[in-house]
Amino acid sequence: SPTDVIEEYTRPARVIIAGEQKEIPALEMRHMVEIPSVGKLEAAITDGLRSLLDTVEAETMLEYTLRWPGHYEKWLTSSQDEELANEWRFDASRDEMTVMTVAATIKNGEWNGYLIDYGKDSDSSMARTTGLVTLAAIDAALAGLVPEGVHPPEGVPELLQLAEKRLQDAGVHIERDSFFFE
Repeated sequence: SPTDVIEEYTRPARVIIAGEQKEIPALEMRHMVEIPSVGKLEAAITDGLRSLLDTVEAETMLEYTLRWPGHYEKWLTSSQDEELANEWRFDASRDEMTVMTVAATIKNGEWNGYLIDYGKDSDSSMARTTGLVTLAAIDAALAGLVPEGVHPPEGVPELLQLAEKRLQDAGVHIERDSFFFE
């Protein structure tokens, strides 16, 4: 929701740097990234790692939110949260998309991937991508793949494969590359 986006832009981002959890002001560390078939987007640090902070051992772990160039500057210079919330409301007549990139360096290699979805049939791309992953979690639970209790998504390894299948079956574009060193 627009209100959640404003919260994301104002809440300090929890990150891991040099093996330690730290807080960084939201929207810091801005830089441009190039996404195949999309073009240049501006990345800014945001607080989205949540359970990953406690479940993944990492030397460095950051989450950036991607927006069209100039978006953050426009938001930072406007003090009208209500105006921005109205501007960001979903409008099925406007083109929109969800882009997610993941880059990981491990001891013996690298893993890079990205997901791109464009809204479809009057559904927003964000609703599609989050809803389809939720359906995959339900599939995993019904298949008996989730032990009793409360678990973060990364605590159910089979969920990734089920989520990718749900997303791809719905036309969400997913690509990834892995490179391993000797």
